[in-house]
Amino acid sequence: YGVDEDDAGRYVRFTTPKANYSAPWEGCWLERQAGGVLVPSELKPRKDDQKERKAEQRYRGIVAGAQQLIRKHGPMSARPLRVEYGGAEGVMGAGEKAIRGALAKAVECGELVEREGSDGRTTLLEIPDLPYGVTG
Repeated sequence: YGVDEDDAGRYVRFTTPKANYSAPWEGCWLERQAGGVLVPSELKPRKDDQKERKAEQRYRGIVAGAQQLIRKHGPMSARPLRVEYGGAEGVMGAGEKAIRGALAKAVECGELVEREGSDGRTTLLEIPDLPYGVTG
């Protein structure tokens, strides 16, 4: 669960192995606080942490690749980022679906900005203006 050996004694798993007449319950982790008080705690299996780290690393790679291409070519539609630069062998190193999700998240988080193209139909992605003194 990613807990140091020194801290492992602070955590207790609380379950009800047999509970007639109630719905199944997977239990919860409790953390021992000062004075022996037990409070609910969130512990995730290490495997989940590795999945989350890998997903975050993939997201970061896609966003960095998109920003690099936008710096080089100027504001771009999401389509060429997915189609022309996507795929396992492409510059982005990810499939179209992964790129679509990462670009949507990047816009939501403010790492990329959407604006209307000059034709009024196309949506372009660009790098947001950074405050003075901050570099991207």
